[in-house]
Amino acid sequence: MSSNTVQLIALVSGMLSYVVNLYFVFNILRVDYFNPVVKIFVKIFKPLSQLAFFVPNQAILALVIASLLKFFGFYIAYGVDYGIANLLIIALLATLNITLQIILYSIIGAVIISWVAQGNDHPLLRLIEEISFKVLSPIKNIIPAMGGLDISPLIGLVFIQYLQSFIGGLIQSLV
Repeated sequence: MSSNTVQLIALVSGMLSYVVNLYFVFNILRVDYFNPVVKIFVKIFKPLSQLAFFVPNQAILALVIASLLKFFGFYIAYGVDYGIANLLIIALLATLNITLQIILYSIIGAVIISWVAQGNDHPLLRLIEEISFKVLSPIKNIIPAMGGLDISPLIGLVFIQYLQSFIGGLIQSLV
């Protein structure tokens, strides 16, 4: 295979991993399944979940499939240089890092939405706000708003950045 074909396969595998990872985020946060955006992901993922009927938890299935797609892309791109066990662990860590990245962008998006389009009823905006709310609600329970200023997004972003740097260090140690 040519290097362009290998790069294209790795790119498509990575993109599919992101789609399945979004479904994983929807499952772990138990977002509103009546949201039209979430319904699209459920329709896309339903055939895969029917094939893997032996896995009862959809979130675990989504994590496994996203990790396997990442592994496939890594194996196509770097398989000769690294062992399969290392690539599997790196793929799992990269999948968790993508999950954190999705949550990070949702928090940033929800903050921007609160400034610009508060109360907008668009399904995508509602989904972003719901993801952010579900991630930040434990922080809001511990640290309430101070004088009308909610600092929970800032704390959440710092915590997610810390987790991402920790996972990035683990990946670096395996490479």
